[in-house]
Amino acid sequence: AFLVALACVLARAVAAATPIVVTDAATAPAGLDGVGRDASSRARLRCNACVVAVDAIYDDVEGERARRGGRVTLELAVDVMERTCARVGREFGLQMRDDRVTEMFSDDATVARARGRWITTYVSEACGTLIDGEHDEAWVELVNGGGNRRREVMCFERNRVCESAEAAKNANSARGAPGRDEL
Repeated sequence: AFLVALACVLARAVAAATPIVVTDAATAPAGLDGVGRDASSRARLRCNACVVAVDAIYDDVEGERARRGGRVTLELAVDVMERTCARVGREFGLQMRDDRVTEMFSDDATVARARGRWITTYVSEACGTLIDGEHDEAWVELVNGGGNRRREVMCFERNRVCESAEAAKNANSARGAPGRDEL
């Protein structure tokens, strides 16, 4: 009996020390206050991850276009997008509000954020699906065309990650969730 109890204690200790790698919010770690636990929460989490990735990709590719003073080529866009997805994974976390994890992603160091392998993997994979080669031409068109509808085009029309164009437009923003001054 003692050995069984000891084995259980050791198993729990190892499990607690082992980083959790989860790519689906349906199996999110328990410490996330219910984020990703129900279908509605998973849908918002997927949409928000897509939107922050889209905005980061657009901003980085647009910045490179402006620095070079011209149109973006496919090769340049792909290079910048790959670097952006690596950065998104490193810098983004889920915002905290009243000591609880929200479904909103942020890279703002002045905002309390939950970070960790699950969150990093989740937002990195969301970014990766946007640059998988299938959407490269669309990115070039969006950047060279001004990118006004980038969230709707990439997260609703092309990927169907957000439930509507309006949801994509307002995701991870003050219109769709608490603003920075409310956090």
